[in-house]
Amino acid sequence: MKNINQNEIAVLINKKGEHMMRWLFWILGGIAVGFILVFGILFYNDFNTVVESRNNADLTNEISKEDDDELTETKESIKLNPFNHNIQAEDLNDDIVQGYIHKMSHQKVRAEEKRGLYLNTPERVEWLLQALDVAAELEHEDLYRDILTRWKNGDFSKADKDHNAIWELQDGEVGKAHGLLTPEEEEIFIKSRRDGS
Repeated sequence: MKNINQNEIAVLINKKGEHMMRWLFWILGGIAVGFILVFGILFYNDFNTVVESRNNADLTNEISKEDDDELTETKESIKLNPFNHNIQAEDLNDDIVQGYIHKMSHQKVRAEEKRGLYLNTPERVEWLLQALDVAAELEHEDLYRDILTRWKNGDFSKADKDHNAIWELQDGEVGKAHGLLTPEEEEIFIKSRRDGS
């Protein structure tokens, strides 16, 4: 066996160290290139998404009056009711009428929880009153007519009781009304629903 002195050992270690350093350099360099590629692709995709969003917004803003007219004609041919549903007066049933009245009452009443809102407008109230005359047999028509007639006349003094009468017909478990909102609270409630809160 050959005698290896300390100088030769040091040279061998040095060569192995240089070899390992080269490998380490290439591995770290490859990882760095990989990171640059991944983050570059992510940045590019995000940038394209922003550009596409801006382009889509520009296209949306460029809808011509003709397109608006076509949309209006389509809506009219579908004949949406004042609740923006394709349900005609003669197709109403107890569940639908209760749903409309219940959600319209939310704007007027104080309750721990309210699910849904239809703005309580004269147009909607009048449409429902007229619909009661042509709808198929409704089990609780007298109750609906009483509520809607008062609302048509601007009397919301019993809106919490109206809400609870409908709520009970729907087997309500959560959200019983316990009073009326002030006009200021009503505005805040409507605004919060429009803002998605």
